[in-house]
Amino acid sequence: MRHLLFLLFVTITSIAASQVASIPFEKEGLVYIPVKVPGEETPLQFVFDTGASTAVMDKAVATRLGITADTKQYASGASGSQEYEIAVNRTLEIGDLNFDNLHLVLVDLQELSNRSGTSIDGIIGADVINRFVTQFDFAEKQLHLYKNVKDIANTNGYTPHKVDLSGPIPMVTMDCIFKDGTRLSGDFLFDSGANLSILFNTPYANKHQLTTKFDKTIEITSRGLTATSTSTKGMLQGVSLLGNDFSNLPVSIAQTEYGVSAQEGFAGILGADIINRFDMILDYKEDLLYLKPNHHYLEAFDVPLVGFTLKKVDQKIVIGDVIKDTEAAQKGIAQGDELLSINGVSESTLKAYREVLKQEGTTIVVRLKKTSGEEVVMKLTLQPLI
Repeated sequence: MRHLLFLLFVTITSIAASQVASIPFEKEGLVYIPVKVPGEETPLQFVFDTGASTAVMDKAVATRLGITADTKQYASGASGSQEYEIAVNRTLEIGDLNFDNLHLVLVDLQELSNRSGTSIDGIIGADVINRFVTQFDFAEKQLHLYKNVKDIANTNGYTPHKVDLSGPIPMVTMDCIFKDGTRLSGDFLFDSGANLSILFNTPYANKHQLTTKFDKTIEITSRGLTATSTSTKGMLQGVSLLGNDFSNLPVSIAQTEYGVSAQEGFAGILGADIINRFDMILDYKEDLLYLKPNHHYLEAFDVPLVGFTLKKVDQKIVIGDVIKDTEAAQKGIAQGDELLSINGVSESTLKAYREVLKQEGTTIVVRLKKTSGEEVVMKLTLQPLI
């Protein structure tokens, strides 16, 4: 999602100034909202993303709905220069509002859906939030749109912070504390569509030699909108964000020469693992971000305990990436193996399996179906990899 930052021109949405809406959302790592295409009764599921500068629709969904590209545009993305297909001047319905004159970038989102375990039909971001005062309420699971902050009935507990909202993507300043005592400050893109805590940009990481500041690291492969990238993951002692302190969190260092994560001028990306710990209000007119800790605030950060990732493909749970030099790799677990059960229990969702894989210090029994068709059973111990 972050790889389209700064890349594409966004036509300002035409919305009557008097309109206000409340939009329900679901949180499964990221925030999902229902979006409709005019003439279609069944809503689509879009990620609501503060880090997206333009609207995106899955190519397969667009084809099914008869939406075709009107133009193409080259832009520099995660894997270098790439041609994007764009359907121009389209309308999407969100809540009771019609968003006209949207340019929809048509991208294959299937791999993102597989890795999240949730169908992703598209992405909505700056097209909505920079036209309103936007409030995220995680207790109610509602996204509220207002004309002015004063229209919000209750702002008790919210603390306003002056931040940079001049561009399509919010920018915030944050301090990072490393285990060797180093404390570094930097500006980070406020990207709720990034399913991580912090990602340091390659130039910033190289300048400060960040890979030398971790006791233990692993390499993780992740999938963005258009490409797969590799990053180094380690444990950070703490961060201080606008008066809020968090400790013991896994962070990533980009290893890329292209795209947003290769740019200089800012430290990196602040993602959903931290952002979603707050109810928040974004006021683009006044460059104000209001934060209020919510019920996720004190949750421990998830530390990788097993040497593989999971994804859902054609209703099957399969192994995504295998981290080298881990117990899983040594015992022969491979990309594409189907996960049949853990501790004798078969699950149908990634979320259910991922909850089991959070139980640090336990030994699990994994049953797999290899790509050859052979079924194997093995024991793995869940222990921190970083």
